[in-house]
Amino acid sequence: MYDYLGKTHFDDTSSDEGLFKVKHEMFFAPTEIVRRLKEWGPELYEEKAKQVFNNFMEGSKKWLSIEKSFGAQEAQDKWLTLVDNQVSPQEGIIVNMNKK
Repeated sequence: MYDYLGKTHFDDTSSDEGLFKVKHEMFFAPTEIVRRLKEWGPELYEEKAKQVFNNFMEGSKKWLSIEKSFGAQEAQDKWLTLVDNQVSPQEGIIVNMNKK
């Protein structure tokens, strides 16, 4: 069971409480990629990875909106809006530092 994505949030699991005691297993993407490459081979791995990425991209169109901005002032404005917690999780912001 993979329930910890990294050690940034869970350094000590000795105090875990709950109805069910589970054996925690660390999930580390590079290790999983190496395992899958050995298991599937590079061609099948690439095919499966592309399919998963394409499915994610298609699904994200239902909930993610992309806002494009240009220039240093827009970058600063967007950053300040972001750190002020005024950006929805459904909004993606892309800032091109070149002028339109």
